[in-house]
Amino acid sequence: MKKLSFIFMASLAFMMSLSIENVNAQNNNVDKNGLRQGKWVAYHENGNVKFMGQFKDNEPYGEFMYYSPEGKMIAKGQYLNKNKDGKWQYYSDKDGSLILTEDYHNGVLDGKTVVYLQGADVVTEVTNYVNGIKQGEYTRNYDNGTLMVRANYKDDALDGDYVYYYSNGVVKEEGRFAEGMKVGEWKTYDIEGNVISTDNHEEENYDDPELKGVELN
Repeated sequence: MKKLSFIFMASLAFMMSLSIENVNAQNNNVDKNGLRQGKWVAYHENGNVKFMGQFKDNEPYGEFMYYSPEGKMIAKGQYLNKNKDGKWQYYSDKDGSLILTEDYHNGVLDGKTVVYLQGADVVTEVTNYVNGIKQGEYTRNYDNGTLMVRANYKDDALDGDYVYYYSNGVVKEEGRFAEGMKVGEWKTYDIEGNVISTDNHEEENYDDPELKGVELN
Protein backbone atom coordinates (compact mmCIF):
# COMPACT_ATOMS: atom_id res chain seq x y z
CA MET A 1 0.00 0.00 0.00
CA LYS A 2 1.47 3.30 -1.07
CA LYS A 3 0.60 6.06 1.35
CA LEU A 4 1.30 9.76 0.85
CA SER A 5 4.53 10.41 2.72
CA PHE A 6 5.09 13.22 5.17
CA ILE A 7 8.07 14.36 3.11
CA PHE A 8 5.94 14.54 -0.05
CA MET A 9 3.16 16.51 1.68
CA ALA A 10 5.70 18.88 3.22
CA SER A 11 7.25 19.41 -0.20
CA LEU A 12 3.82 19.99 -1.71
CA ALA A 13 2.96 22.54 0.97
CA PHE A 14 6.21 24.38 0.26
CA MET A 15 5.56 24.49 -3.49
CA MET A 16 2.01 25.72 -2.79
CA SER A 17 3.13 28.61 -0.62
CA LEU A 18 1.85 32.03 -1.66
CA SER A 19 5.24 33.69 -1.39
CA ILE A 20 5.58 36.85 -3.47
CA GLU A 21 9.11 35.88 -4.51
CA ASN A 22 9.91 35.52 -8.22
CA VAL A 23 6.81 37.32 -9.51
CA ASN A 24 6.49 39.02 -12.86
CA ALA A 25 5.77 42.66 -12.12
CA GLN A 26 4.23 43.17 -15.56
CA ASN A 27 1.41 40.74 -14.80
CA ASN A 28 0.77 41.48 -11.13
CA ASN A 29 -0.66 44.45 -9.28
CA VAL A 30 0.21 45.84 -5.87
CA ASP A 31 -1.72 48.80 -4.48
CA LYS A 32 -0.19 51.80 -2.73
CA ASN A 33 -0.33 49.92 0.57
CA GLY A 34 1.69 47.04 -0.84
CA LEU A 35 -1.30 44.66 -0.98
CA ARG A 36 -1.69 42.20 -3.84
CA GLN A 37 -4.74 42.88 -6.01
CA GLY A 38 -6.32 41.08 -8.96
CA LYS A 39 -4.88 38.26 -11.04
CA TRP A 40 -1.43 37.02 -10.08
CA VAL A 41 1.15 34.70 -11.57
CA ALA A 42 4.20 33.68 -9.54
CA TYR A 43 7.22 31.78 -10.81
CA HIS A 44 9.78 29.29 -9.58
CA GLU A 45 13.43 30.28 -9.75
CA ASN A 46 13.79 28.41 -13.04
CA GLY A 47 11.12 30.60 -14.64
CA ASN A 48 8.29 28.07 -14.70
CA VAL A 49 4.92 29.09 -13.25
CA LYS A 50 4.55 28.41 -9.53
CA PHE A 51 0.92 29.41 -9.10
CA MET A 52 -1.86 31.31 -10.82
CA GLY A 53 -4.75 32.89 -8.95
CA GLN A 54 -6.18 36.16 -7.77
CA PHE A 55 -6.02 38.31 -4.68
CA LYS A 56 -8.12 40.95 -3.02
CA ASP A 57 -6.40 43.04 -0.36
CA ASN A 58 -3.59 40.48 -0.23
CA GLU A 59 -5.96 37.57 0.44
CA PRO A 60 -6.40 34.71 -2.08
CA TYR A 61 -9.87 34.06 -3.49
CA GLY A 62 -11.38 32.02 -6.27
CA GLU A 63 -9.55 29.30 -8.16
CA PHE A 64 -5.82 28.74 -7.71
CA MET A 65 -3.59 26.36 -9.65
CA TYR A 66 -0.17 25.30 -8.46
CA TYR A 67 2.69 23.83 -10.48
CA SER A 68 5.93 22.00 -9.74
CA PRO A 69 9.29 23.51 -10.79
CA GLU A 70 9.16 21.09 -13.74
CA GLY A 71 5.86 22.60 -14.92
CA LYS A 72 3.43 19.86 -13.83
CA MET A 73 0.19 20.85 -12.14
CA ILE A 74 0.31 19.63 -8.52
CA ALA A 75 -2.85 21.14 -7.04
CA LYS A 76 -5.95 23.14 -7.80
CA GLY A 77 -8.90 24.38 -5.81
CA GLN A 78 -10.86 27.35 -4.55
CA TYR A 79 -10.25 29.88 -1.79
CA LEU A 80 -13.10 31.60 0.03
CA ASN A 81 -12.43 34.16 2.76
CA LYS A 82 -8.69 33.31 2.30
CA ASN A 83 -9.37 29.66 3.28
CA LYS A 84 -9.54 26.52 1.18
CA ASP A 85 -13.15 25.77 0.26
CA GLY A 86 -14.86 23.06 -1.76
CA LYS A 87 -12.98 20.26 -3.50
CA TRP A 88 -9.19 20.40 -3.79
CA GLN A 89 -7.30 18.07 -6.10
CA TYR A 90 -3.64 17.13 -5.85
CA TYR A 91 -1.49 15.53 -8.54
CA SER A 92 1.80 13.64 -8.66
CA ASP A 93 4.75 15.79 -9.67
CA LYS A 94 6.19 12.65 -11.29
CA ASP A 95 3.50 11.62 -13.78
CA GLY A 96 0.67 14.11 -13.26
CA SER A 97 -1.78 11.48 -12.02
CA LEU A 98 -4.45 12.34 -9.44
CA ILE A 99 -3.27 11.23 -5.98
CA LEU A 100 -5.57 12.99 -3.50
CA THR A 101 -8.86 14.86 -3.26
CA GLU A 102 -10.05 16.75 -0.19
CA ASP A 103 -13.33 18.51 0.60
CA TYR A 104 -13.08 21.72 2.63
CA HIS A 105 -15.49 24.13 4.24
CA ASN A 106 -13.94 27.43 5.29
CA GLY A 107 -10.48 25.92 5.64
CA VAL A 108 -11.56 22.80 7.53
CA LEU A 109 -11.82 19.28 6.14
CA ASP A 110 -15.51 18.51 5.68
CA GLY A 111 -16.56 15.61 3.45
CA LYS A 112 -14.53 12.88 1.80
CA THR A 113 -10.76 12.68 1.59
CA VAL A 114 -9.78 10.19 -1.10
CA VAL A 115 -6.27 8.84 -1.73
CA TYR A 116 -5.40 7.33 -5.12
CA LEU A 117 -2.59 5.04 -6.17
CA GLN A 118 -0.03 7.07 -8.09
CA GLY A 119 -0.19 6.38 -11.80
CA ALA A 120 -3.42 4.37 -11.60
CA ASP A 121 -7.11 5.17 -11.28
CA VAL A 122 -7.34 3.11 -8.08
CA VAL A 123 -8.75 4.40 -4.79
CA THR A 124 -6.60 3.25 -1.87
CA GLU A 125 -8.21 5.10 1.03
CA VAL A 126 -11.42 6.99 1.82
CA THR A 127 -11.90 8.96 5.04
CA ASN A 128 -14.98 10.98 5.95
CA TYR A 129 -14.68 14.23 7.89
CA VAL A 130 -17.23 16.46 9.58
CA ASN A 131 -15.88 19.84 10.63
CA GLY A 132 -12.31 18.56 10.71
CA ILE A 133 -13.09 15.40 12.66
CA LYS A 134 -13.17 11.85 11.31
CA GLN A 135 -16.75 10.64 11.32
CA GLY A 136 -18.40 7.67 9.65
CA GLU A 137 -17.13 4.96 7.33
CA TYR A 138 -13.44 4.49 6.62
CA THR A 139 -12.09 2.16 3.92
CA ARG A 140 -8.60 1.12 2.88
CA ASN A 141 -7.83 -0.88 -0.26
CA TYR A 142 -4.99 -2.94 -1.62
CA ASP A 143 -3.15 -1.54 -4.64
CA ASN A 144 -5.36 -3.62 -6.95
CA GLY A 145 -8.48 -1.96 -5.53
CA THR A 146 -9.56 -4.93 -3.41
CA LEU A 147 -10.93 -3.94 0.00
CA MET A 148 -8.42 -4.28 2.84
CA VAL A 149 -10.18 -2.61 5.78
CA ARG A 150 -13.70 -1.41 6.47
CA ALA A 151 -14.16 0.48 9.72
CA ASN A 152 -16.02 3.36 11.29
CA TYR A 153 -14.94 6.52 13.09
CA LYS A 154 -16.76 8.53 15.72
CA ASP A 155 -15.19 11.76 16.93
CA ASP A 156 -11.76 10.81 15.52
CA ALA A 157 -11.72 7.37 17.20
CA LEU A 158 -12.42 3.93 15.77
CA ASP A 159 -15.93 2.99 16.84
CA GLY A 160 -18.16 0.18 15.60
CA ASP A 161 -17.59 -2.81 13.33
CA TYR A 162 -14.07 -3.42 12.04
CA VAL A 163 -13.20 -5.93 9.32
CA TYR A 164 -9.72 -6.61 7.92
CA TYR A 165 -9.50 -8.69 4.71
CA TYR A 166 -6.88 -10.74 2.96
CA SER A 167 -6.11 -9.62 -0.60
CA ASN A 168 -8.29 -12.47 -1.91
CA GLY A 169 -11.35 -11.00 -0.17
CA VAL A 170 -11.48 -13.49 2.71
CA VAL A 171 -11.93 -11.94 6.16
CA LYS A 172 -8.69 -11.96 8.15
CA GLU A 173 -9.95 -10.40 11.38
CA GLU A 174 -13.19 -8.91 12.59
CA GLY A 175 -14.55 -7.34 15.74
CA ARG A 176 -15.76 -4.09 17.21
CA PHE A 177 -14.23 -0.91 18.58
CA ALA A 178 -15.67 1.44 21.17
CA GLU A 179 -14.02 4.84 21.53
CA GLY A 180 -10.83 3.56 19.93
CA MET A 181 -10.54 0.34 21.94
CA LYS A 182 -11.25 -3.27 21.02
CA VAL A 183 -14.35 -4.62 22.76
CA GLY A 184 -16.27 -7.88 22.77
CA GLU A 185 -15.47 -10.89 20.63
CA TRP A 186 -12.75 -10.70 17.98
CA LYS A 187 -12.09 -13.50 15.50
CA THR A 188 -9.05 -14.19 13.35
CA TYR A 189 -9.19 -16.37 10.22
CA ASP A 190 -6.73 -18.10 7.96
CA ILE A 191 -6.62 -17.30 4.26
CA GLU A 192 -9.21 -20.01 3.56
CA GLY A 193 -11.71 -18.51 5.99
CA ASN A 194 -11.25 -20.95 8.87
CA VAL A 195 -11.33 -19.52 12.40
CA ILE A 196 -7.89 -19.76 13.98
CA SER A 197 -8.49 -17.74 17.15
CA THR A 198 -11.24 -16.08 19.14
CA ASP A 199 -10.51 -13.45 21.75
CA ASN A 200 -12.72 -11.45 24.08
CA HIS A 201 -11.84 -7.89 24.98
CA GLU A 202 -13.30 -5.70 27.66
CA GLU A 203 -11.21 -2.68 26.75
CA GLU A 204 -7.98 -2.85 24.77
CA ASN A 205 -6.04 -0.30 22.80
CA TYR A 206 -5.43 -0.86 19.09
CA ASP A 207 -2.03 -2.46 19.62
CA ASP A 208 -1.88 -5.52 17.36
CA PRO A 209 1.61 -5.22 15.71
CA GLU A 210 0.42 -6.84 12.49
CA LEU A 211 -2.64 -4.65 12.09
CA LYS A 212 -0.59 -1.57 12.85
CA GLY A 213 0.90 -2.16 9.41
CA VAL A 214 -2.43 -1.10 7.95
CA GLU A 215 -1.53 2.44 9.10
CA LEU A 216 -4.96 3.73 9.94
CA ASN A 217 -5.05 7.51 10.17
